[in-house]
Amino acid sequence: MSHLKRISSLFKDDQTHYPLLVELSKIGVIAGGSIVYVLNDYVPDKSVGDVDIFCNSEENFIKALDCIREHCGNTDDIQYHVFAGLNPYELSVLTITIPNERVKYQLIYKEFDGPEDVINDFDFDYVQCAIHSGKLYITKECKESGELAVPTRAIQSLETYGRRL
Repeated sequence: MSHLKRISSLFKDDQTHYPLLVELSKIGVIAGGSIVYVLNDYVPDKSVGDVDIFCNSEENFIKALDCIREHCGNTDDIQYHVFAGLNPYELSVLTITIPNERVKYQLIYKEFDGPEDVINDFDFDYVQCAIHSGKLYITKECKESGELAVPTRAIQSLETYGRRL
């Protein structure tokens, strides 16, 4: 099963969401927890609350939003929740809730050159993975944490700092 097909299985209407995810992966970078779910059989589907799509330009952000509206029926039932960036007039995160679906889409506006830039900025190594244009990107630390089923940085911090009460 392809990675995007597995993500689409999180949605009740996977026939709509699979082609949507293919398009979104060409427009932006799909990264974070939904990719962790795809790569690890032990991650329960209920742990995935959203699919993060990183867009590196306002044009791509709008293109991704239009793509979601087109595939999901652009109805009044779609809900949007906006998180402003540092500048209150600048949109940085838009959460999109599709009617009758548990999993949401989250469009994130962020300046970056490529998928590697997106995942290398993540705080936790176990989510340093992404899909863009059908290609999987994963850091060494993410791969190691997946094999261990524990974030590598957590182990390093325990070794470095010891136990604290």
